Amino acid sequence: QGYELGVEFPAGEITEAVLQDIWKQFHKQHELEFGHCFLDNNIELVNIKLSAVGVTKKIKEPTYPEGKMEGSIDKCTSLFRVNGKMESFETFIYDRWSLPVDKELEGPAIICQKDTTTLVPPGCTFKNFANGCIEIDTSSLCVNDSEDDERSGDAKDVDPVTAAVIRGELENIAVEMGYKVERMAYSSIIRESRDFGTALVSANGDQLAESKQSTPLQSGPIPGYIKGIRKIMEERGEIFEEGDVIMHNDPYGGASHGPDIGFIVPVFYEGNIIGFSGCTAHHLDIGSLTPGSCGIVEAVDAYAEGLQFKAIKVYSKGEKNIPVWYMLEDNIRTSDLVKGDMEAQIASAQQGAIKFKELMAKWGTETV
Repeated sequence: QGYELGVEFPAGEITEAVLQDIWKQFHKQHELEFGHCFLDNNIELVNIKLSAVGVTKKIKEPTYPEGKMEGSIDKCTSLFRVNGKMESFETFIYDRWSLPVDKELEGPAIICQKDTTTLVPPGCTFKNFANGCIEIDTSSLCVNDSEDDERSGDAKDVDPVTAAVIRGELENIAVEMGYKVERMAYSSIIRESRDFGTALVSANGDQLAESKQSTPLQSGPIPGYIKGIRKIMEERGEIFEEGDVIMHNDPYGGASHGPDIGFIVPVFYEGNIIGFSGCTAHHLDIGSLTPGSCGIVEAVDAYAEGLQFKAIKVYSKGEKNIPVWYMLEDNIRTSDLVKGDMEAQIASAQQGAIKFKELMAKWGTETV
């Protein structure tokens, strides 16, 4: 994996002189993007894209297939979050191409088709049109001011400007965490491919902000890591303490797959846990069946994917758990690179925790 740089090809014949000019442009862009370039290294052409301009025939609007049955094909019981609580609902299951046309249907519903699944929340309605498009009305999910006042109780009112400023600060912390791990990491899979994610999460597990420069796969998974960590620690009778750094990659406990390892820091303010700062990233090797992280496609189970870390404290109350690092050295190929990436993740999560506490001190617990 590697980060690609786009360079424009000039019009006309591609000669040796033209190629030399293209290489110069590439090195110049590489230096602007990463702060360095390797003039003596080979350059790989990954894609050559051609743009053409012309007149085409008008595209016909698709029509909905006829002769299909209408109505739900099954039903089940599903869980949905309503007003902050999980509730059970009887949910109808529809085949995407069996929906009646121009008829309003009520959620909750699951609409299935070959390449995707569409979820309609409780209280929402949806309609299928003759061209095959589905419109989902989610206006019922909006809360008006009077309803919001009733639900908030004695909660402190925050004006929209202050709320936007705090949201912006939270997002900036997450982005700064991302740049921290990106610049400190040893391997190109993090530095250039940006196969990492950083986020701040509230004490009840809701994501507050995440890095925007992450690869899409690493956007959004950190609350799942924390949920899995909490469950495992509760089963063991362990607790979060200030200074802890927890390593986790359990695919059955919120992580995506073995090579994606998360490092989570619980954030304390005035003696209470207020949230979590986390960083997850893809690693080159975790001692799997075959070298590298691509061979895991042949793994027969999670054990063959490599080492499993289930809520392991690599730092406990601020003290480094040295035996864990010895284990990593002895069981991971390219351990220097992997440990360097892990240290970068830890530094990123710790920085997020510090900034999160500074935000709380600045605005106050009630406001945040």
